[in-house]
Amino acid sequence: MYKTIPITYEEHFENLVTKDRNPISFSVYIKISVRSDSAWYLNKKFSAEWYKMNNSPRFRTIIRDKASQYDMFQLTSQREILVKIEKEALDEMINYSNKIVMPITNEEVNIGSVQPTQKVLDEIANTAARVQNKNTQIAEGQAQDERKVAEEKRAIADMAYKNKMGLTTDQFVQLQAIKMYETAAGQGTTMIFGSVPGITLNK
Repeated sequence: MYKTIPITYEEHFENLVTKDRNPISFSVYIKISVRSDSAWYLNKKFSAEWYKMNNSPRFRTIIRDKASQYDMFQLTSQREILVKIEKEALDEMINYSNKIVMPITNEEVNIGSVQPTQKVLDEIANTAARVQNKNTQIAEGQAQDERKVAEEKRAIADMAYKNKMGLTTDQFVQLQAIKMYETAAGQGTTMIFGSVPGITLNK
């Protein structure tokens, strides 16, 4: 007895090697229906295990050959690549069935989620972590460079002000101290100082 409604057959691939030599795993599904008026011929010529004996080996070869033409990244992230393989595999299975005169209808092929091995996933994660660390170091380096430039500009401006006002180095340092004290006092900070040359503070 044969079911004439479409039946979906699954083929699983474990550690299939891609073009860039990375192992991937995934399942592929092919939907096939038996032509009701020719079931007797299917049984007579191809036996009750017609799919296992004829279609499965051919289907697996087609999928393996096509998947090995692409890199792992293409197969795991570019759906259009999988759609292309699905269509080509279906066409080739239809041609194969017609060639051997098998009374079936190949209706569709679907490829499930393509996954790298855990080892590859770990390597990807480690690489991403290294890249992020490098980007962080670059950002910190840029921030340090920017601070350095700002400090140099501030130093140049301070020197220009000191020279313009005719201040000695000690006088300029005292003036800067007064500004800091004033800022701190404005923020409500209580300060107790000892003797500061040239400056008398009361709080």
